[in-house]
Amino acid sequence: MVYRKDLSRVATIAAEKSGFDFNIVYDFLWKVIKENNLTVNAIKDKIKATKGEIFISSANRLYMENQHHDNRWYTDEADYWEGRILARQEACYD
Repeated sequence: MVYRKDLSRVATIAAEKSGFDFNIVYDFLWKVIKENNLTVNAIKDKIKATKGEIFISSANRLYMENQHHDNRWYTDEADYWEGRILARQEACYD
């Protein structure tokens, strides 16, 4: 899948703050942009991301049904940018 770089940067930051998967956040933001005729800059200014919730407006919000959040200690994802870079490099050489 081809991602827009400007929207993927916003989706990455929101996914890290909220705990959602990147693809879920990206698809949600893309749907909000298309339905409301917004720009990525407008989304970037309006978006509020907290643990388990992404809020743009009262009609456009994404939240976890159950408030059980994944514990990052038990996932395979890297928590820090340096860890993500190293994880990508290791995947290239595997």
